[in-house]
Amino acid sequence: MKSDEPLDEGTLIKTLYREIKIPVRTITAEMIREAEETRKQHEGKRFEVKNVSNYGVESYRDTKVISANRLLETDFWKNAAAGELLKLYDRYRDDNHETVPLSVVRLGDIFIATVPTELFVEFSIEIKAMFKNKYRGVLVVELANGWVGYVPTKKAFVPEKGGYEVQFLNSSKLCEDAGDIIVKEIVEMEREIEQV
Repeated sequence: MKSDEPLDEGTLIKTLYREIKIPVRTITAEMIREAEETRKQHEGKRFEVKNVSNYGVESYRDTKVISANRLLETDFWKNAAAGELLKLYDRYRDDNHETVPLSVVRLGDIFIATVPTELFVEFSIEIKAMFKNKYRGVLVVELANGWVGYVPTKKAFVPEKGGYEVQFLNSSKLCEDAGDIIVKEIVEMEREIEQV
């Protein structure tokens, strides 16, 4: 079958949509205290905003361009991150869970899983490996039906191993098990659509 061929008239199409709750990482009293101190320390301060390099790691002679890693060390970033942590605390203090919409689609012999996250590639590879012998094609579509941030592997949370994607911000707030929870749910949803 060519990629541009239409589906056969009798092609089986099945879909399932589900919203699951995934815990947000715990915000401790110590984290709140430090964030409040950081915000107070920088209150009223104006920051020079620099351009971040395209790939985040290379260096330039132009002092107005910095790497993403260097940006994370600036007072500008520390102040912004502290403010974001305080907003996350306000948002999740009564219900420490994020609603995560997931969809699975069977389109003939193609399986599609959609997630509103930026999964670390290991999770997509795991999903594809589970179904590669069952379907001709397996697709994992990210940033579908919303955005709830990065979903790093547990290994990425080890100090000195992870990058900016694990820094506790709105862009990375789900618990360290979030990827495993999502994969498990997608497997369960695929099983359910096959029973219909």
